[in-house]
Amino acid sequence: MKKMVDYPREYELVFSGEKKMKKSFKPEKVSFLYDYPESMTQFTELAQNLMWESEMMIFDTVIKMTWLRKRFIYAGKVPNLTSHKSGFLYNIAYASMFKNIVGFCPNMFTKCSNGWMRLIMTYIPDFFPDFDLANPFETKFEYPYKYMSLECLVLVYNMEERLELLQKGEEKKMKYGEFLDYILNYVSCHN
Repeated sequence: MKKMVDYPREYELVFSGEKKMKKSFKPEKVSFLYDYPESMTQFTELAQNLMWESEMMIFDTVIKMTWLRKRFIYAGKVPNLTSHKSGFLYNIAYASMFKNIVGFCPNMFTKCSNGWMRLIMTYIPDFFPDFDLANPFETKFEYPYKYMSLECLVLVYNMEERLELLQKGEEKKMKYGEFLDYILNYVSCHN
C-alpha cells in the first residue's frame, strides 16, 4: 500500500474556518427558549455530549448486530456483511426470522440512510482483528477515536488510505467540518 501524503492546504476552506463561520453563523443572533441553556458554550457542551453518546450507542449496536448476523448460517450460507450479497434465500430467511421470531425489522440497521451502518461495519476487521473470538454482549468493543465521529468514518470508508486519514484527523483533533475540508484538500491534491 502506498504511504499517505499529508498535503499542505492548497484549497480554500469550504466547510470550516473563520470566514465560513462569519458568513453562515452570527453568534449575536442566538437566543434560547426559556433562557436555557444559558449560553452558547452550554448549548455546545449539551449538543456535543448528546451526539457523542448517541454515536457510541449506534456503534455498539452496529457491533452487536454484525456479531449476531455473522453467527446466523442458513442452509449452509454464511453472510457477506459488507456487500449484503449473501444470497436471496439467506436474506429472505434472515429478515423473516427477525420479523416473525425476534419481532423486529433489521432493515433499520442494514438499509437505512443508503446503508451507512453497513459502511461502518466495513471497519470492524480493521478495528477488531479478533472480532469473531469475543462476544460484544459480554466484552465492550471500544470505539478507537475521541474526535473522529461516525460521519468521518462514512466520509472516507471507500478510500484505500482511510485509516491513515482518520488517524491524521484524530491527531489534529479535527471537528467534522475541518475533516471535510482536510479530505477535500487531500483528494484535490492527490488527483
